[in-house]
Amino acid sequence: MDYSYIDAFSKLIVIILRTDVNIKKNEVLERICDSILIVLTKYHENVEGFNQRPFFKLLLNLIYDIKRPEYSFEDNEVLNLFTMFVKLFDKLQPIKYPGFSFAWLELVSNRYFMPTLLANHEYWINFHVLILHLLKYFKSTISEETISNLAM
Repeated sequence: MDYSYIDAFSKLIVIILRTDVNIKKNEVLERICDSILIVLTKYHENVEGFNQRPFFKLLLNLIYDIKRPEYSFEDNEVLNLFTMFVKLFDKLQPIKYPGFSFAWLELVSNRYFMPTLLANHEYWINFHVLILHLLKYFKSTISEETISNLAM
């Protein structure tokens, strides 16, 4: 599958975030995340055979590019922008969007995202919320028999 249009769109978003114009990067990324949420919700609810890969690719590209050293985002900017992703992932929790659960888990545990949040004690609570969503999803999908077998 050709996802070059997603790569180009994610680069456009990062270029907008990197501009030195008097924009508030958090607000811009929050609007972009809200737009992604709206489109993902529409496709998740209305399209049979929901394909999570384009959304995964877009979000992964954004996380990677924000963390990328060549783009010279400051550490506090990266953390503030990643907070917007935490809010998005909170809304996209696997119980509400089971068709996106594998991509959600991969994004939340990504090597650029998770260590950045956990390196700062102030942001542990943000990641804690995401882990709770994951555990609630596991609880809802695992049968009682499997839980009792695991306890033994």
